[in-house]
Amino acid sequence: QNLHCLRAVGGYLSISYNSSLRNVDGLEKLKEVGQLQIIGNEELSDLSGLSALTKAGHVNLMDNDKIENFDDLSGLTEISSVSIRDHKILNQIDFLSDHTAFEGSVIVWGNDVLDNIDGLSSTTAIGGELYIIGFPGLKNLDALSNLTEVGADMFVLFNEDLENVDGLSG
Repeated sequence: QNLHCLRAVGGYLSISYNSSLRNVDGLEKLKEVGQLQIIGNEELSDLSGLSALTKAGHVNLMDNDKIENFDDLSGLTEISSVSIRDHKILNQIDFLSDHTAFEGSVIVWGNDVLDNIDGLSSTTAIGGELYIIGFPGLKNLDALSNLTEVGADMFVLFNEDLENVDGLSG
């Protein structure tokens, strides 16, 4: 609670490898970060302390075993790039649903139970790379039907149940 007045971090805000951390309460007034990194917090399940956050350059979310969704980050209206990797019970990425463009990359990789990428359904342009990798239950790429441009490499790999890529036909 000692950070309850914090409104901005110009560089990285890294909340990483805190094995007993359950929530990020105390950051409720934080509105802007240069880069947000939430990695390897085994017990973290509540991000409501970040619900006022509206701007983040790069967002890196990785290996947080108890997070089912990132809905508490839905207030982010500006994200330049995002990486969502290796979550065991993450079931949706809808916090990205209002983003039509990303300056940088979009990486969604190795989220065991995530079976759709519907949170990307409004996305029309990605300035960097697009990775859709390691989704055992992903059947299609229909959520990418509005995507018209990827500025760098695009990888669709290791999606065992992927039946078609018709969503890329526009």
